[in-house]
Amino acid sequence: MKNRRFAITLIGAAATIYLGLHLVSGDHGLLAWREIEGDLATKTEQLDALRAEEEALRRSIATLRSANPDQDLLDERAREVLGVAGETEYVIYVDDFVASDPEGSGTRQD
Repeated sequence: MKNRRFAITLIGAAATIYLGLHLVSGDHGLLAWREIEGDLATKTEQLDALRAEEEALRRSIATLRSANPDQDLLDERAREVLGVAGETEYVIYVDDFVASDPEGSGTRQD
C-alpha cells in the first residue's frame, strides 16, 4: 500500500515537473512568449517607420501630380532619374563594390 501511494506521488510529481518545465521553456512557453512580444515590438516600430515613409512618398507624388508642381522637387527628381546636370555641375555615380575585395579589382556587388 505504501509503495503504491509512493509510486502515485512520484508519478504526479514527475508530471508536474514535466509540465512546469514546458510551461516555462517550451515552444509556446513563457520564454517564447517574451521573445514573441519583443519581436512584435520591433516589427511594430518597423511598420510605423514604413508607414511614415509611405506617407512622405504619397505627399511627394501628390506634389508632382498637382496642377502646379513644386519646381525644385520636379527638378531634383528629373536630375536623379535622367542623370542630367547643368553646365557648371558634376554628376558622380558611385557603384557598390565588394568590401572584402583585397586587391581592389572592382568586382560589382549584385
